[in-house]
Amino acid sequence: MNRIDRALNLVVQAAELGEYDSNVIGMAAEVIAEVEFGMTKAARGSRDIDGTWFKDGRDHTVQVKAWSEGRVKKYRQFTYFRLKEQSLPDVLLCILVYSTKPGYEIIYNGEASAVGYVEKMVATA
Repeated sequence: MNRIDRALNLVVQAAELGEYDSNVIGMAAEVIAEVEFGMTKAARGSRDIDGTWFKDGRDHTVQVKAWSEGRVKKYRQFTYFRLKEQSLPDVLLCILVYSTKPGYEIIYNGEASAVGYVEKMVATA
């Protein structure tokens, strides 16, 4: 069994225990990024990036965002996340990870700056 299959099976097993806050879905998404896209994992605790991958002759910083099947069903089109404008990664990889069956879908793989609404942070005096 390969790393992706093992990670996806863990997600299903965790979901069978009930609805708990867990980062097992994020872990599975990062394993997918490593195996499918060749991401090199950043050091644990790195801020604003999960890793890098080499493309077009250079390393690109990568942020991996994982959505659970339950979250998408609950919030539908209003599911969102925040990225800091001043520290956007080169690449944003969004993955939908299923918990009712071992599986996933790539929702987005591209420039972080090209996605959605960018909330400007304005300093007030």
